[in-house]
Amino acid sequence: MAVAKPSLSVDHYSCSLCLDVLKKPVTIPCGHSYCMHCINDYWDKLDAQGIYNCPQCRLDFEPRPSLYINTALEGLIEKVKQMQVNITQSLSYAESDDVSCDVCPERKLKAMKTCLTCLVSYCGIHLQPHQESEALKRHKLAEPTGNLQEKLCWKHQKMLEIFCRSDELCVCSMCAATEHKIHDIVTIDEERAGRQVRTWEMKKRIEEKEKKLEEMKETIKIIQVMQEQEKAFTCLLKSIERLRSDVIGLIRGYERKEIKRVEELIEELEKEIEMLKTRDIELAELSKTDDHIHFLKGVSPPQGTHTQSTLTRDNRESLTHLTCMSLDRGRKPTQTWGDKNMQTPQWDDPGSEPGSPYSLQVTYETTESPYPEHPDRFDYWPQVLCREALSGTRCYRELQWSGNWVVIGVTYKGISRKGNSEESLLGFNDKSWRLFCSDSGYFARHDDKVTEIDVASSHRIAVYLDCPAGFLSFYSISDTMTLLHKFQVSFSEPVHLGFGVGPNSSLSI
Repeated sequence: MAVAKPSLSVDHYSCSLCLDVLKKPVTIPCGHSYCMHCINDYWDKLDAQGIYNCPQCRLDFEPRPSLYINTALEGLIEKVKQMQVNITQSLSYAESDDVSCDVCPERKLKAMKTCLTCLVSYCGIHLQPHQESEALKRHKLAEPTGNLQEKLCWKHQKMLEIFCRSDELCVCSMCAATEHKIHDIVTIDEERAGRQVRTWEMKKRIEEKEKKLEEMKETIKIIQVMQEQEKAFTCLLKSIERLRSDVIGLIRGYERKEIKRVEELIEELEKEIEMLKTRDIELAELSKTDDHIHFLKGVSPPQGTHTQSTLTRDNRESLTHLTCMSLDRGRKPTQTWGDKNMQTPQWDDPGSEPGSPYSLQVTYETTESPYPEHPDRFDYWPQVLCREALSGTRCYRELQWSGNWVVIGVTYKGISRKGNSEESLLGFNDKSWRLFCSDSGYFARHDDKVTEIDVASSHRIAVYLDCPAGFLSFYSISDTMTLLHKFQVSFSEPVHLGFGVGPNSSLSI
C-alpha cells in the first residue's frame, strides 16, 4: 500500500532539479535549496558562459557562489524521514478485535489514538493533523477506545468525564454543572485512582488473611502431630504397664505358691520337732529304769534320718522351682577355633554359692573338662541349653552378662547338636531365635534373617515369652525398660533357653 508523504516533504524538502528529497542540501544566495550534487552539476555546464543563476528564480550570481551544507535543513529532513518510517511501521489493517480508524474510507487501518474531544479514532496517517496543528494539539488523545457511544452522555452527547459519588454514576461536565451540582463529584481519573488504592489495600488484606490462615493450618498440623505422638506414647505406656502387671502377677503367683510350700514344710517340721521333743522326754524317763527289757520295748526305731532326707529333698525342689530352670552339667573335649583351644561353658549349681541360692551362671573357661562325652552336647560351638522347657502361657527371665559377648537364645529341643555346621548355632536355623549382645551393639537373628539393633548397650537383658499371643521379646533393662526386638512366632512345641558365651565372658540368670 502506497503511503502518502507529509506535505512538508513535497513542498519544501524536495530538489527542483532531481525532484527527489534533498541530499546534502545547500542553500544558494537567493534562498532556494538544492542537492549539492545537482546544483554543482548544473553550474558546471554554465562554466563556459561564465554565468551562474538559480534554476528556479533565474537570479544571476557573479562570481560562482561557494556552497556549504545546510546542517539545520539536513537534520530536519532526517526527522521527517524517521517520522515517515514510524508511521509506515505503525500502519496495519484492523482485525476483528482491534479498534479501527473512523476516517479511513474503505479498508480501515488500525487506530493509533482516540481523540476524546473529537470523539473519533485515528490511524497513524489521519492522526498527523492532531500532531502538527496547534489548535488540534490541545485535544485530549487516549489509547484506542472502542464503543465510544457507551462513553457518551445519552442526554448531552458529551464524554463522561465526571463521577458522582452521591449517585455512583459517570456523568458529563454539563450534567455535573446542572443535575449533580450539589453532589459529591470528582473526576473519573481521581475516582479510579482512589478505587485502585482501595483495591490494592483489599488485596493486601486478603494476602495477610491468607498468610494468617496458612499459619493457623500449620499450627493445626503441629497440634495433630503432637496429639498423634501423645496417643502413641500413651499406648506405649499402657503396653509397658500391662507387661509390668503381667510380670508382677507372674512373680506374685510364684511367691504365693512357694510361700505356701514353705509354710507347709515349716508346719510339718514343727510337728516333727514337737514329736521328737515328746519322744525325748519319754526316753529320758525310760533311761532311769534298770530293767533292760522294759527299756527296749519302750524305745521305737529312730526316725531322724528319714525326716532329715525328706526335708533336704523338699528344700531342693523348692529352690529349683524358684530358679525356674536347671542347666545340663558336662564338658566336651577340647576343640579348635583358629589358633586357640576352645572349651565348653561352665556353670555353677543352683544354691552352691553362699548368699545367692537362686542364681544360675554360665562362664567360659579354658581348663580341661573332667566330664565324659554326652549325646546332647554341642560339637561346633560352646553352647548350653536349660533343662526346663518353657511352655504354657507366659514366661519372663532376666539375665546379667559381662565380658566380650554373649548369645541369648530360645530353641526347640530338636536343634542339631553334632557336626561342624552352622546349623547347630542358635538363631542360624528355623528351630531357634537369638540375640547377640556386646558393648558394640545387638543383633537379632532367626534362620537367614539378621536385624541390627541400634540401641545403647546394657548388661541386663530380659526375655519375655508369650505363647498365646505368639511372640518372643528381648528387652534392655537399665533405668528404663527398652524393647530391643520382637519375634512373631507360632510355637509348635515347648522351647528351651540357650546360651553361648565368648572368651572371658559370663552370664547369670
